[in-house]
Amino acid sequence: MAAVSFSIQASEPAGLARALRSARRGVRAPTLGAVFVTARLGAKLDEIARVVAGEWAGVTTVIAAGAGVVSDHAAHEDEAAAAGLLADGGAATPIAAPPTVVGARLPSARPRRATAFWLLAAPETLP
Repeated sequence: MAAVSFSIQASEPAGLARALRSARRGVRAPTLGAVFVTARLGAKLDEIARVVAGEWAGVTTVIAAGAGVVSDHAAHEDEAAAAGLLADGGAATPIAAPPTVVGARLPSARPRRATAFWLLAAPETLP
């Protein structure tokens, strides 16, 4: 498995394109991406999704916003920034589900041999 991470300060979603493009050059056949943005960029998730789709076309990608982002390069909190990861190997299956049925949906969404999954949820939504 190969993976490339990035961390960048960017005041606008278009500023992510260069970092996404660079990560894409570092992974031969990517199968999974993750882009995490700080709250200052969080209001622009639709635009961020368009930029990611343009640079990482065909790659299953999780995009999420939070108070801050951390990567192996840097930590960002009170600034407009993003961090992420692009990886190859394995398969990614995205699902979306209301909190009441997340547990019921996981077994059918993941392949039998899956060894990991990511769950992104607001803390107050899960019992």
